[in-house]
Amino acid sequence: MNLGDGEVDWEAVREAFREIAYAGSAITELKGGDEVYLRDVSRRVDRLVLGRG
Repeated sequence: MNLGDGEVDWEAVREAFREIAYAGSAITELKGGDEVYLRDVSRRVDRLVLGRG
């Protein structure tokens, strides 16, 4: 399943991070992928986890 698919409430996740003042890393574990796929994952992390884009 791709990051962003499914039923995660990403706004609630970001709010939980804000509440605890989390400023650490966000890591994704991937089996591999070409440059296009890896850039897509990076954009999804920015949009969903960090609330950018």
